[in-house]
Amino acid sequence: MVKLSCETDFVAKNEEFQNLAREIAMQIASSEAQDVKSLLDEEYIRNPSLTISQYLKEAIGKFGEKIEISAFKKLEL
Repeated sequence: MVKLSCETDFVAKNEEFQNLAREIAMQIASSEAQDVKSLLDEEYIRNPSLTISQYLKEAIGKFGEKIEISAFKKLEL
């Protein structure tokens, strides 16, 4: 589970923003990161030439507003 924050509901309802949230959730599922800072420093699994921080910065540029990973929680069954 990931809490991805943005400034407007217009962006939050955008399909591309929702895809960004899914991508980050998939990253978290395959990650050993224990906090947001360590997650941001990891290589993005779909493009190892980017870190999650860089991937997020690309999204910020695309949407034109502040987006951040506020929190995440891994659930195990």
